[in-house]
Amino acid sequence: MEQRYTQILLLVFFTLIGCRTNVPPGGFPTPVPTTTPPHLLVTFLPTRLPTFIPTQKAEIPLLSATVAWIEETATPTPIPELTPTLSRPWRIMPLGDSLTSGNYPGRVHSYRGYLEGLLREAGYSFDFVGTQSRLAHGGTDPDHEGHSGFTSGPDEARFCEACSTANLYDHLEDYLHTEPDIILLLIGINDLLPLDVRPVKPEEAPGKLAALVEHIQELHPGAYIFLASLTPVNYRDESQWLSFQAVNQKAEAIAAVDSNDWIYFVDANRILERTLDPERDFSDGIHLAEGGARKLAQVWFEALVASELLEQAPLGP
Repeated sequence: MEQRYTQILLLVFFTLIGCRTNVPPGGFPTPVPTTTPPHLLVTFLPTRLPTFIPTQKAEIPLLSATVAWIEETATPTPIPELTPTLSRPWRIMPLGDSLTSGNYPGRVHSYRGYLEGLLREAGYSFDFVGTQSRLAHGGTDPDHEGHSGFTSGPDEARFCEACSTANLYDHLEDYLHTEPDIILLLIGINDLLPLDVRPVKPEEAPGKLAALVEHIQELHPGAYIFLASLTPVNYRDESQWLSFQAVNQKAEAIAAVDSNDWIYFVDANRILERTLDPERDFSDGIHLAEGGARKLAQVWFEALVASELLEQAPLGP
């Protein structure tokens, strides 16, 4: 009886789990009904069958633990930084005398147009500003603050008795309404050339240049000043030569004592002395022909690039 009971259990077990077994030839003996209570089979078999499918209660803690692990260990994808763009172009004011205004037909060239071309070719965003409007050779932006015959000031230089003073100092407040970010300042040669309408003393020229720069900073403290030494002249007047050199030395000294890096010294005199051709680059003893103006534009361009200002955003609105 026990042997038959065992055979029945094995047959049922292997049938349920789908496993193969070696069945004796002729099969198992036909079971004989017994008086064994059938509930014993029901209670016995489940206790021997493995459970392969997790229950709902087993899945929830496993999923929760996995999510928690991901949150703790996963590195967030970094958001790429966008390249900042300039909110507006840099406002550049060419400020000075006839070397800045230029454009006298066949005679005097300004550096402005050639500098504009160099800056645009390099991809810089800028706008020339000023109360004057005159196209320069090679350029398309006419705005500037070049005043032919003007001195640094303050002084009594005038073009006629009824005219207003012909110096930059006295009119700066009007000029700076255009709110330049950068000022290209080249001035001082007329302070060395006394005329009836220009009663100036050459020995006062260095101090006047310093006063002009200080006045610019008082009226418009947020502007960068690129202060150039006087460009070479194609003549030599010994009575004025010492003052000419003194103006250039003063320009360098002004920039050297600037503690906030608002002033950049541009040694146009030293650079152009090596490159200007007296026969081709001058239109007269002072003013520049096309070749000289192009070389002066290159000096300004290299100074602006070296400062790295134009690669940044302007400070003001």
